[in-house]
Amino acid sequence: MKRGWLALFIGVALLALAWPAALEAQTGGKVLRMAIPTDPLMNPIIGTDAAAVPVNRFLYGFLTRPDPDTLEPAPDLATKWEVSSDGLTWTFHLRRDVKWQDGQPFTADDVKFTYDTILDRKNNSPRRSAIADITAVTMVDRYTIRFTLSKPIAPFPSIGAYNVGIVPRHLLEGKDVARAGDFNTRQPLGTGPYRISEAAAGDHYTFVPNQHYFRGKPKLDRVIFKVLPDINTV
Repeated sequence: MKRGWLALFIGVALLALAWPAALEAQTGGKVLRMAIPTDPLMNPIIGTDAAAVPVNRFLYGFLTRPDPDTLEPAPDLATKWEVSSDGLTWTFHLRRDVKWQDGQPFTADDVKFTYDTILDRKNNSPRRSAIADITAVTMVDRYTIRFTLSKPIAPFPSIGAYNVGIVPRHLLEGKDVARAGDFNTRQPLGTGPYRISEAAAGDHYTFVPNQHYFRGKPKLDRVIFKVLPDINTV
C-alpha cells in the first residue's frame, strides 16, 4: 500500500506542475479529482505528508517553482534572485502584485515570518532539516528578502525556496502553528491558484479558483481531493 501511495504522490507532484493536461470535462466546468490517504494538514509549516503536500501545492505560493520543461528553479513569488561571491548569501526579489486570498498584500514580512517559524525549534517543523543551514533571514525592504547560510548551497533556490510554502503572518503571528485550529484543517489561506471551498473531514476537500491569484484565473474550475485511506480503492 505504501508503494501505491508513493507512486500516486509522485504523480500528483508532477501534475501540480502542469495540471492543464489532466482536465476532466464535466457539467459545471473542468474538474480535477485526486485521492489522498488521509485528511490533509493545510499548513505547509507542519503539513509534510502524502496528503498535505499535494493539497498545499494548490493553496500556497513558493519563492520558486520548477520549470515544467527543465525542472530548473523558475520564479514564483520571487521574480529573481542572486547569490554572493562566497555562496553564503542569497537575495530574493519578490513580486509586488500578490495578495493573500483575503485581499491583504503579500510582502517580505510573510517570507521572514514563515522561515523564522520553521527554524524555531519549539515549533517542531518537519521542514526545519531542509533549511537548517540558514543562519539568518533578513527583510531588506518590503519586497526583498535575504538568507544567510552557514555554508554554500548551490541548489538553494530548489532546496531552500521551492520546498517552503509561504504562510500569512497577519493570521498566524503569535499562534502555536501546530494548533492553529481551523487554519490547519478547514480554513487555510494562501497565495496559490486555488482556495478551499468545502472541507468535509474524512471524505473530501474541494478547491475553487483564487480570484486574487497573480497569474490570472486557473484553468480548472474545481479541484477535489477524495480521502481514500486504501490506495486499492482508487
